[in-house]
Amino acid sequence: MGAWPTMVCAGALLAAHHPSFYEAVKHIPLGAVATIEFLGPFAIALAGSHQAVDLLPAGLAIGGVVLLSGGGIPLDATGLALAAVAACCWAGYILVSARMAQRLSGGEGLAVAVLIAALFSAPYGISHAGSALLDPYVLGVAALVAVAASVLPYSLNLEALRRIPPLCSAC
Repeated sequence: MGAWPTMVCAGALLAAHHPSFYEAVKHIPLGAVATIEFLGPFAIALAGSHQAVDLLPAGLAIGGVVLLSGGGIPLDATGLALAAVAACCWAGYILVSARMAQRLSGGEGLAVAVLIAALFSAPYGISHAGSALLDPYVLGVAALVAVAASVLPYSLNLEALRRIPPLCSAC
């Protein structure tokens, strides 16, 4: 996969991840959504693991999901499905961003991927907020949140991925 398809794929995964996460929170508690979402990165870590001891954290995470679902808090199927989508998107983003980190230097790939994510998710935002998205205050807060919650952590993620070996030979 070349640089452009990789950036488009990363953008699409980001665009699908964020709405699925926030929509899941409308249906089930934030703790349950976050726990389920972390199963995506755990699956990636387990796929690259060669030691049985690595199954312990994954087992604990799965146990946490079971405890959350059986702890007297009914978990809506729609919320569970949306959280699972977020987990899959996060896992996919890890794999795609690892490829992006190897193919592109600096933050150009991430900048393009975030722009693509913004374009892909614009219909979702417009359908939920409409013209309120054009309010200068909303745009300013959105820009601040984008930098603090996406650009900065994803930039650090890409730098880390440039320094660690690939998770699998197919990556």
